[in-house]
Amino acid sequence: MNILYTLKKEITMAFHSSFNDVKLKNCCNFIPLPFRTKPRTEDDEDDIIDEAIKYYRVNIFFKNYEVQGPADRLLIFLTVYITHCLRLCDKETTAAGAAKKLASVALEGVPRPSEPKFFMNSIFQDPKDVKEAEQYQTYLKALKDEIGKRLVEMLYTKEGRNILFKFWMGISKRKFLNMAYEGI
Repeated sequence: MNILYTLKKEITMAFHSSFNDVKLKNCCNFIPLPFRTKPRTEDDEDDIIDEAIKYYRVNIFFKNYEVQGPADRLLIFLTVYITHCLRLCDKETTAAGAAKKLASVALEGVPRPSEPKFFMNSIFQDPKDVKEAEQYQTYLKALKDEIGKRLVEMLYTKEGRNILFKFWMGISKRKFLNMAYEGI
């Protein structure tokens, strides 16, 4: 009985970003964290994309999420975007088809936080000036492109779908915080 209670207590908390304490300039109430665009080596540490993919399978089950810092806002965006990507890949049987579909979605702009169809209106803030608006668009487009590449690499092999594909598709049916990604 005590063991079960302990286990339940431990898994009732969502995972938060380890980058919340990083001191960088905020952009629209999140931190534009650096991320890898080259293949991972043994010496590389996790970046925000690795963290989002690693925590996705746990965080997707939560309907509440306490934001503990600006990197958590980015983690929320990435979790919702991963769900969108997984749903797009559901019918794709080849890595090339999935990569093409995700690359086209990555090129689409991201709605500004003040636009009604943006799913994170309550979490992100509107850009203060044109420079911040440009940084917001550029950063999130690059982030979407890289996460699409990493998901395709993780879900597909040269022969087709990876063995983990069904598992990831199964949990992608859920909505994180009742949010759904809608591009422009």
